[in-house]
Amino acid sequence: MKILVTGAAGAVGSTVVRGMKDRYSLRGFDRSPMPEMADAVVGDVADFETVKRATAGVEVVIHLAAAPGGGYPWEAVLPSNIIGCYNVFEASRQNGVRRIVFASRAGLLGGTPHHITRNMAMLPKPESYYSVSKVFGESMGWMYSQSGGALQARQVRPTSGRLARRGQAAPA
Repeated sequence: MKILVTGAAGAVGSTVVRGMKDRYSLRGFDRSPMPEMADAVVGDVADFETVKRATAGVEVVIHLAAAPGGGYPWEAVLPSNIIGCYNVFEASRQNGVRRIVFASRAGLLGGTPHHITRNMAMLPKPESYYSVSKVFGESMGWMYSQSGGALQARQVRPTSGRLARRGQAAPA
């Protein structure tokens, strides 16, 4: 199975690549070079043609590329997290990719009182442009999955590993 990892040179992406490289055929995609990867595309997710080239011939995309964190202004979030997200979904659809795994964030449930256990059924409460972009990405996944085509999307809301919610387990 051929898998494309966007954001492959980033902190999360490089960890995913290390964990999967011995079991799957991987292609990396990032703005930074990835010399440790035999199959890598250097480019920006905001460039549709580059994304289309990167998604050609893969079955699954793990979409991690983004301007990370809540402190970025709209001008930084728009090209990477909104336009780039659309490009990944649309190029994947055009190239016959079967599945996209979209990395959202547990922080979409910001403002949830500590005594309430978070879960995927809760409505998002974005508190930054970054979080708004993750709601957009989850919605894109839903739309493409429901369109009747072959592309299916799955969203995950990973935590940073710093569970500061008074001993609670990671959000479901």
